[in-house]
Amino acid sequence: GDVSFVIDQLLLANFAPGDALQNRILPDEIAVLGHSLGGTTVAALTRKNCCRDNRVRASMLFAAGPLDVFTNLFGTDPINAGPPTLILHGTVDSTVAYATSQRLYSEIDPPRFFVGITGADHSDAIEAPTEPLTSVQLVSERAIVAFLNAMFRGANTQLSNTLAALAAEGNPVENDGTLP
Repeated sequence: GDVSFVIDQLLLANFAPGDALQNRILPDEIAVLGHSLGGTTVAALTRKNCCRDNRVRASMLFAAGPLDVFTNLFGTDPINAGPPTLILHGTVDSTVAYATSQRLYSEIDPPRFFVGITGADHSDAIEAPTEPLTSVQLVSERAIVAFLNAMFRGANTQLSNTLAALAAEGNPVENDGTLP
């Protein structure tokens, strides 16, 4: 509900004359990214009957915790259906097991994409307290930008090429071959 409320407020600002956000948001191109428990929240927002917000057209889950931990909160309905999803996870995550994201990838319907970030722990590939970005943060950035460009700009070749390059650089990548 909180994330849907934020989307509501941003869309109101988008249409409010004189607001700094006026005409800066494309209402049909909403994407959400959640990290850790925020990733679990985004998974619920996009894949659970209790919380689904159909305005979200693409989701990114970074080291998302398992949804079954919150069965009482989110229900037992399946999580397979939802928008195109990019899952990212550090291969040496000491907080949420890497296998958790691999399992999530296997449970959701295409289009779905998975990028394991070699050598990244739980937060170091998504949080950037200083510039320049680290090598693991650059992997995240490249994957996210390519995913969003494919989802909203039709840049499917860019996504395919980026995923192939990330894999060639030693990052585990899974791609079911389904593009929007």
